[in-house]
Amino acid sequence: MSVFRVEKNKNYTVMANYHLRDENLSLKARGLLSMILSLPDDWDYSLAGLVKISKDGLTAVRAALHELEDNGYIHRERQRGPHGRLAGSIYTVYEYPQPTLQAPMYENLTQENHTYDNVPQLSKDITNIKKEPKTDETNHANERTSCAREEAVDELLSFVVDQIGRSLSSIERRVLVRWVEQGTDLEMIRIALQDNLYRKEWFDLRHVQETLDEWKNKGIDNPRDAKNFILDRRVSKLSYVAAEIADENYDEKRAEKIMTRSEAADLQGTRDYIIDLFRQRRYDSAVGMIRNTYHKDIIDYLPQEIVDYYEEHKFD
Repeated sequence: MSVFRVEKNKNYTVMANYHLRDENLSLKARGLLSMILSLPDDWDYSLAGLVKISKDGLTAVRAALHELEDNGYIHRERQRGPHGRLAGSIYTVYEYPQPTLQAPMYENLTQENHTYDNVPQLSKDITNIKKEPKTDETNHANERTSCAREEAVDELLSFVVDQIGRSLSSIERRVLVRWVEQGTDLEMIRIALQDNLYRKEWFDLRHVQETLDEWKNKGIDNPRDAKNFILDRRVSKLSYVAAEIADENYDEKRAEKIMTRSEAADLQGTRDYIIDLFRQRRYDSAVGMIRNTYHKDIIDYLPQEIVDYYEEHKFD
């Protein structure tokens, strides 16, 4: 194969070849790191900025960044503002992989200096802690509760920002705080948020709240039921659209072709088939199906009794 080279006297980048030959990286991750290394040092290395200069979309760029982070080429350090709130992240990019770094520890994250603007319930709690005399045991319990709550808010905030690719407004932050204060399951929030990402630039946390309210009204109170609800609804909508397309083209088999090409429909069919095998007490066949299906997340959609049986017998 012939290789044509250009004279490198301007507009070229000098970088190490290490990442280009790292078999742990996908081609997409190698390409993204090469592009990052070619940018000026003072360039704004934000997710939105990388998406803007890339043909790939938000999901693909985010996945490549996570891959580089997992392999030690990028280190992300979360920064906090004067009141303890997350204020963005600083990315450090390396030409050679670095040892995995632990998440930074932040000191003095107490009730007094870790507050959120205009959140009445949080402010009330903080006032009570300051004024009322407490025993050491009670104080320690309050501190543990407060730390757990703040960690939950930080975790949720980071997840939402990563998913939507932009920073949150103060109102949106208060919505996240309210969800945590109300004890809303964080995994349910994540699932509801991902189910609304198709809205893209019209994404709004109010849609996530509507999804959570809908699940509550339907008695859906755990991640497995939520995922199955989303899957069944998605396949139902696709089936309706496929039927319309078939009618418009006078082609009865067109709908079937559309459904067979749908990953969601295939996942639903695989789930139902495994459940049917288990109900027939064909346990070995059910375990084999779970083990061999290309749907690696099939466990998330199966009843708990099947999951428990699989975990116990998957190495038999």
